[in-house]
Amino acid sequence: MLKSDNLPSMRLKISSIITDEMKTVLSEDFGYLKNEMQALRLGLANSTMAVRAEIDRVKVNIKEVEGSLSTWSDEVVAMQNTVAELKT
Repeated sequence: MLKSDNLPSMRLKISSIITDEMKTVLSEDFGYLKNEMQALRLGLANSTMAVRAEIDRVKVNIKEVEGSLSTWSDEVVAMQNTVAELKT
């Protein structure tokens, strides 16, 4: 009779121990995952800034090339006009 009286109490204690252990383990895992996510966010933010800086440099280079091409285009037109005048 003593055993059957203790059985529900033991089940409750075992259940409580298992629940507490699961909470501890899951909390540790959650903390680790949270730290990993924060590190990933930081890495992504740094990469994004680096990519944006590189895009800005490329835009500057494109503007410089556009300016040079415009100058060359003007010179080619002037040469074409000179050639046309020399033909006449």
